[in-house]
Amino acid sequence: MLFVKPKTRWGASAIHLLISAVIFLVLAAVIVFVWYPGFLFKTDGGWQGIRLIAGVDLVLGPMLTFFVYKATKPSLKFDLSVIACIQLAALVYGSLLVYQERPVAVVYANGVIRTLAASSFSDESVPAALEAMERIGSLPAWVYVEPPNKARQDEEGGTLAILSKEGLIHTRYKSYQPFFEKISEIKQGALTPKEGSKYNDIIEQAGHNPVYELKARFAYGLIELDAETLDVVDLHDITYALQNI
Repeated sequence: MLFVKPKTRWGASAIHLLISAVIFLVLAAVIVFVWYPGFLFKTDGGWQGIRLIAGVDLVLGPMLTFFVYKATKPSLKFDLSVIACIQLAALVYGSLLVYQERPVAVVYANGVIRTLAASSFSDESVPAALEAMERIGSLPAWVYVEPPNKARQDEEGGTLAILSKEGLIHTRYKSYQPFFEKISEIKQGALTPKEGSKYNDIIEQAGHNPVYELKARFAYGLIELDAETLDVVDLHDITYALQNI
């Protein structure tokens, strides 16, 4: 780990911190740009992931090095090797947790846009769900779910029967369709001004841009999309929570 043997524990800890910082920056870039891109970083746990990785990588390893380091210590190499193994194990475990909880889908259903992590699906359905989304686009995939029509509801025994059989509508990965191929259908589900609604000002300020309810893992509020492309324009009236929404 060390090219030049530091004389003091402060020097050893500083070198360890520098190496850890490089690793942290690489992982942080992956979290921000790949696993939790765009608004998902704030709404679905990107900040929590960064803090977890920082605690493991920037605090745990350098702190242990500071406490055990002594230049003349006979077992120094062994001690530093143990610290490296502990830090690596904790870093792998922490990164795995952040990866497993990453948002894999942004789902439009019944006028609401929800974000889903892989953990939103039952364990046995995760591989099939991810495969369905990857056929639509790179993760996190933007998908559209068409609600069952009246004929199907009658055939299946009603909404509750379908719910019991297939689960919540936004987790019905077998019904996922490409989001950006359903622009006209999605626009029809946009919020409209209603008497007494606290969202009227936001909807009016958005102009032609459609506005929808947003329900994410750590936040809820409104999301404004571009009227032509349905790309994200802005988030409005967002409330952040410490538990799932």
